[in-house]
Amino acid sequence: MQKEYKIDIEYVAINELKPAEYNPRKLTEAEERDLTNSIKEFGLVDPLIVNNAKGRENVIIGGHQRYYIAKKLGIKQVPIVYITINDIKKEQELNLRLNKNLGEWDYDLLANFDEDLLKNVGFSDREISSIVFDDVENFFVDEGNLRNQYSIVIKCFSENEQKKVMQILGINKPSINAKEFLKLKKENEND
Repeated sequence: MQKEYKIDIEYVAINELKPAEYNPRKLTEAEERDLTNSIKEFGLVDPLIVNNAKGRENVIIGGHQRYYIAKKLGIKQVPIVYITINDIKKEQELNLRLNKNLGEWDYDLLANFDEDLLKNVGFSDREISSIVFDDVENFFVDEGNLRNQYSIVIKCFSENEQKKVMQILGINKPSINAKEFLKLKKENEND
């Protein structure tokens, strides 16, 4: 049975809100930094989901991390959406669903974003390498030209790691970074 809620965004004093004692989500230090930067840059653009059922008034169901960051930043009023869920089990289920049902990345589309932007929003070098090279194989650089070749692609997550791997494999050719590789690949495809 689908319950429909009228969505009205209200602003309430942050001190009136109560984090749910059962919320299982937590942030790493890096994720906290990235969320803090996002809130500083854009504000709270995603309202918190808050229960207004009797006995559960102002209990946060979704948005705990934004709440904690907003408190640290001294934000006094936050956007919320009130919903009424009388059953604590249903409240917990919604909390879990809001935390779990986030989807996954489309790496083909992410590969179109600027590497600096990806870093700025919190993607690690390891994640960026996976994004850029996830679908890249069967190419090598020979005298400035990309050529099809059946080969093994070794993903390196830093320039130092790449140098070590090249040294171990006895490769003396100069390496290229992900941006240079994609530029050469695109030029090769256009020829």
